[in-house]
Amino acid sequence: MKLPTLPPETPPSTPAFDGLAAVYLRTPDLERSLQFWAGLLGLPIVRSEGKPLRRYLLALGPSTLVLEESVEPPSGQSAFAQVAMQVPDLPSLEDVRKRLLAGGVPVSGMEDHGFAVVLRFRDPVTGVFLQAFTRLRPFEPAERFGDPELSETAASLLGPKPS
Repeated sequence: MKLPTLPPETPPSTPAFDGLAAVYLRTPDLERSLQFWAGLLGLPIVRSEGKPLRRYLLALGPSTLVLEESVEPPSGQSAFAQVAMQVPDLPSLEDVRKRLLAGGVPVSGMEDHGFAVVLRFRDPVTGVFLQAFTRLRPFEPAERFGDPELSETAASLLGPKPS
């Protein structure tokens, strides 16, 4: 199936997206998921729904995490690889690490990526990979070209490489 494209004369525009609105996680154990997300990680519950599905909406900064009850067992495999949640600074990231460890959730070490520090872990109920990170600095223009084997499409979308 060929994806639709805009005609070449169409000028680039700013997308109408503001950011991530919501991430939906299906779980066979809604109560345990609530204990992890709202209890251990501290995300506030902003809404609950009972029909047709039991689900809870939790505030995740300007976004929403939706926990939906599902009779199907989670596989940890889905259309997304992981959910990344930003925290404001390194002390906050360390607080997340301590909370997870105190709750018996295994975590990676703090990974310094130069522009951000990352902590990886899994949702203990659904198996989905999660990430808490804090940004240390904005991306430098040259960092947009970190892939040494850019496809033609990516190279055309990135524009000229800074000198």
